[in-house]
Amino acid sequence: MDKLKLRSSLIKSMLYCLVAAAAVAVVTILVGKFSDTTGKALATIFVALLHIGILFGLVSVVASHKNDPSPRASDFVINASIAIAVLSFFTSVFAIWQVVGGDLALKLYTTYVVALFVLVHVKTLIDVDVLYWKAKRYVYANYFFIAVVALMIVGVVYAHDGQVLLSGFYGRLLAASAIVDVTLSVIVAVMYRLYLQQHPELVAEKPVRARSVIRIILTVLFFIFVVPPLLLLVVGTLLLRSF
Repeated sequence: MDKLKLRSSLIKSMLYCLVAAAAVAVVTILVGKFSDTTGKALATIFVALLHIGILFGLVSVVASHKNDPSPRASDFVINASIAIAVLSFFTSVFAIWQVVGGDLALKLYTTYVVALFVLVHVKTLIDVDVLYWKAKRYVYANYFFIAVVALMIVGVVYAHDGQVLLSGFYGRLLAASAIVDVTLSVIVAVMYRLYLQQHPELVAEKPVRARSVIRIILTVLFFIFVVPPLLLLVVGTLLLRSF
C-alpha cells in the first residue's frame, strides 16, 4: 500500500471511531438517560479529537521537507509517529471501554513515548550523518546506545517487578548506558556545530530543517505531558462512577 494511502487510512479509522462514538452519544442523550455508556462515548469523542489534533500536527510537518538532507528518514519518522498516535488512540479507547486494564494502558503509553523519543533522536543523528561524514563513528555508536537504553527502559516497564530490577545491576547498567548516550549526543552536537561554523553556507538552510524537527518535538512533548494525564483522568472518573 502507498504510504499516502496508508496514512490516509489510519486517519480515516480514527474518524470512523469518532463518528461511531458521536452517534452513540447522540442516541443516548436523545433517549434522555445519561448512562455510563454515554460518559464513555463522550470520553471517546474527546480522546478522538485530541489525537486528531496530534495527527494534524504531525502531518503538517510533511510540507517542510523541501530542503531536508534526509527526506526518506523524515518520511519514516512522520509515518511512524502517525502510526504510534493511532495506536495511542485505540489504546485510549480500549481503556475507556475497559477492554484493557489501566496498568496495561500505562505500559503501552510508556512504550509509545520511548518510541517517539527514539524516532526524533535518530532522525536528528541521521541529518548530522548525511551532512558531516566525520561524525559517522560517533553517530553509529550513539545509535547503539539509543537502542540499548530504549530496550532496557521497555524491559523495566514490562518486568514483573521493575523497581527491584532497577535497584540492582540492571539499573546501574541502564544509568551508565544513558550517560554514554547523552555524552555521545553532546559530542555529535558540538562537532556538528563546529562544522557549521566552518561552512556558513549551510547555516542558511538549517532553520528550515530545524523547524521540522522542532515541530515534531513539540508534538511529542504534547503527546507525553497532555495525553496520558487526560486519559488517566477520564478513565479514573469513569471507574469511580462505576462503583
